[in-house]
Amino acid sequence: MQKSGILNDFINDVRKRFGNDNVTLDNEDEKDIFETDWFKDFRNGYTPSVALKTNRKSIRGWTQKELAGKLSVPVQYVSNMETGIRPISVKMADKLGKAFGINPIVFMPKEWNERKKQD
Repeated sequence: MQKSGILNDFINDVRKRFGNDNVTLDNEDEKDIFETDWFKDFRNGYTPSVALKTNRKSIRGWTQKELAGKLSVPVQYVSNMETGIRPISVKMADKLGKAFGINPIVFMPKEWNERKKQD
């Protein structure tokens, strides 16, 4: 899948969750996506486990087994991260970011991101 296809799938998922009025693509090169109001709203309801499952299943179309192979972990490990039983560590978020080719911040709890901004 091309990057533009992944981005469009991601935007469509955001639109489904928050409505079309909250997502605009105008002047996208001028804004830091992480500072936009819609992304902040999005992050409030989009937990690391939801981000993982959305990226794996809806955007990439991978099975848990395929992702587990890319991460060199058991399938149950992926399942536990997706259900929130196992928290996603910073190290695992980095591995997930590399596997999906995206910024690992997506897989980190918003509380961690807020602490990093204060440091």
